Amino acid sequence: MRLLTLILIGSLVPGFAMAQDEEKQELSREVEVLYKRVEEQPPTVVEASPLEESKASRIRKNRIEAEKSTEDKLVEKLEKDRISAEQERARRAEKMFDASNDDKDERNNKDEDEDKNKDKVIVVEEPAPSVYQAPVSVVAPAPIEQTIMAQEKKEEVAPQEDPTHYYIMGLGGVSDYTSAKNVKGLYAVGVAGGMEFPGRFIVETSFVYSLYDVEESGLDQYYVYFPTTVRMEQKNISLTGKYAILGGRVRPMIGAIFSYTMRSFENRYPQYYTSSRPASWAIDGGLLGGVDVQLSKNFSIGGDFRYFMNLSYSRDEDPRRYGYYGVYDTGRAGKPIEEMSYMVLGVNAAVRF
Repeated sequence: MRLLTLILIGSLVPGFAMAQDEEKQELSREVEVLYKRVEEQPPTVVEASPLEESKASRIRKNRIEAEKSTEDKLVEKLEKDRISAEQERARRAEKMFDASNDDKDERNNKDEDEDKNKDKVIVVEEPAPSVYQAPVSVVAPAPIEQTIMAQEKKEEVAPQEDPTHYYIMGLGGVSDYTSAKNVKGLYAVGVAGGMEFPGRFIVETSFVYSLYDVEESGLDQYYVYFPTTVRMEQKNISLTGKYAILGGRVRPMIGAIFSYTMRSFENRYPQYYTSSRPASWAIDGGLLGGVDVQLSKNFSIGGDFRYFMNLSYSRDEDPRRYGYYGVYDTGRAGKPIEEMSYMVLGVNAAVRF
């Protein structure tokens, strides 16, 4: 029985081994086929667009190069200044050493001369005095930016005070004797010139011509009262001192006036005597208030109010020689017109130069 079993096993073993060999060969053939498929695939090419630098990157790169160039220049300037300072320090030290050696040679020559004149003189050579070299402080130059800023500040022109200016002014307006009921102001025109000083002080001379109608009551040859209209021409030659309260474009003004006033009279409807009447002159004083508006550097407009009061007056002739008593504010019983206060209200335009 055992022998039969062994014979059966022995017949099966070679078959099993042969089956395994056939499986190995089959597996080897499949692997070779796979390798061939891999090798036969076409080559793969990977392509990409070339890397192109952006505009911002180029600008940044230029900026970095410019900053580096500026820093190099600053460093070069700083190093040159340091070299100059070091050379100056070396020159000073060399001068100090030269002076020390000259002093030493002079003392040695003096000692040799004394040795020749003396016998058996023991010469004790003193050690040369040590020369103390004071440390030279080298101040590093200021950065270039600070140096440039300091130079610009030096070159700045200090603000100067506004110089003296001259001006010519034309004016026009109305004038009136406000306290006289029978005096009517017609118009006033004039011209002025002045000087503006530093500190807002102004001196002005002016000529103003004004015209008035004065209504009076007179007597004819039969001693009958009749109305008379007198045309009065008034000329003011004035010297005015002004002060601008504020500076700038709009300047309020105050001032004082001294005026020489001339008056001439003429009957508009002459009766039985000459139409002209004796003229008069007066010295008046007054006050001024106004405002000046600067439109440009050389042109301005403004307005002012001038109030005059009489200080003294005189007539060329005695008016009683002509049968009347002068010109009055309310007839013969009133006040002479020369003694009356009056005002001029006007606008002006000035050119500065």
